[in-house]
Amino acid sequence: MEQQEAYERAWRDFLPKLQAVKSLDDALQLHGQAPPVGSPSRPFYSNFGFFLHYSSPPHGASSTELLQYLRILRCLRDEGSLKEEAFGELERLFKAASEYQ
Repeated sequence: MEQQEAYERAWRDFLPKLQAVKSLDDALQLHGQAPPVGSPSRPFYSNFGFFLHYSSPPHGASSTELLQYLRILRCLRDEGSLKEEAFGELERLFKAASEYQ
């Protein structure tokens, strides 16, 4: 029970940070704030790091996380950090993954 509560608190703390990402620089800054292994919020940062590194939906990410990653991809496209052609493919992938959850 305590572990679940810690996980939920960690998610409530992480989500606004994820929602604040509007650029590649923001994304890299958030990724750099990753807590140590074993921290309740570490899985969220790990998923985010996987997303940044592979531009792919992390296994076990929630639909909320996946939709935020898609939003971030749109921001990256809009700032020119992601090509339109790549965005189209990624958009389909992330939408499908979020609907699968």
